[in-house]
Amino acid sequence: MDARPRLVPLNVAQLKTRVLEKAEEWRALLRKHARIARQMVRKLVEGRIVFTPDREAGRYRFTVPGPLGNLFSGLVPLAMASPTG
Repeated sequence: MDARPRLVPLNVAQLKTRVLEKAEEWRALLRKHARIARQMVRKLVEGRIVFTPDREAGRYRFTVPGPLGNLFSGLVPLAMASPTG
């Protein structure tokens, strides 16, 4: 009897949909519990978040140092409004 795990073909579209769903669940949870979310971010970010403008593309590239840096790093528009409050 073969005890090796069965390989299942990777469905990239389903995986992407699932990851986006989970990310939205996390966003909603973090918005609901902002104080705890800030504490979590402080523990996950080691140092400063660095924003680098790319004027030709009209956006900033940002990098987040820490264990989940690749998850949080990305791109944002150059003209970004700050939240009110």
